[in-house]
Amino acid sequence: TITVQTRDSSGNTSAGVSQTVTPLANPVTTVASDISGNQVWAAGVFHITDNNLEIPVGSTLTILPGVIVKLAIGTEINVRGDLIAQGTQSQPITFTSIRDDSVGGDSAGDGLTAPAPGDWQQIEIGTSTVPFLTRLEHVAVRYAGGSSSVGIDVKAPITIINSAITDNLNDGVYVENTPARIENNLIARNGIDGVEAQSGNAPIITGNTIEDNARHGIYVSFATPAIDDN
Repeated sequence: TITVQTRDSSGNTSAGVSQTVTPLANPVTTVASDISGNQVWAAGVFHITDNNLEIPVGSTLTILPGVIVKLAIGTEINVRGDLIAQGTQSQPITFTSIRDDSVGGDSAGDGLTAPAPGDWQQIEIGTSTVPFLTRLEHVAVRYAGGSSSVGIDVKAPITIINSAITDNLNDGVYVENTPARIENNLIARNGIDGVEAQSGNAPIITGNTIEDNARHGIYVSFATPAIDDN
């Protein structure tokens, strides 16, 4: 509780006005520039503002369990270097809209807001990503897919495992010409396909719960994925 009092020239002190202030449970770090070198996001909410976030070749962003990443409307994460996002079952890493107050509270300070599919664009994993470094494990990706994007656009043979890709405007996961591994995830309530595999190579799609997607659970075009136990 903060109390503000005034004192006049005679030394008389007012009763004052008291206000109870609750500090943010999840401190907010504003991210307005690309990743340079190797960085670690350790705790709290990271708000990617009006510009896209790029992880360039030669740089690595490591996100620790429990971190919440909120993206401004229309922005995306472009991974040219490496993204290590390995949460845990009890402390997942969340990628969501800045309007999503259900995790991390009112991070934008604009009062109660509700997210919607397509608020932000996507996480794009580019072809220059190192496969054995970049890994998404126990992450949640939701409310992406704006501007004809998807939840996660995969162009490198990475692993996405034990994660939840839900409530995105278009595809949940789009795998293009790479043997990525999509394993043991919840892929649900996406606006087109749960997983779309395109153009050559053989992604492994196994052990996932794929449900309530608007068009197909898994859609394959000119690809030869290994599909098992979904």
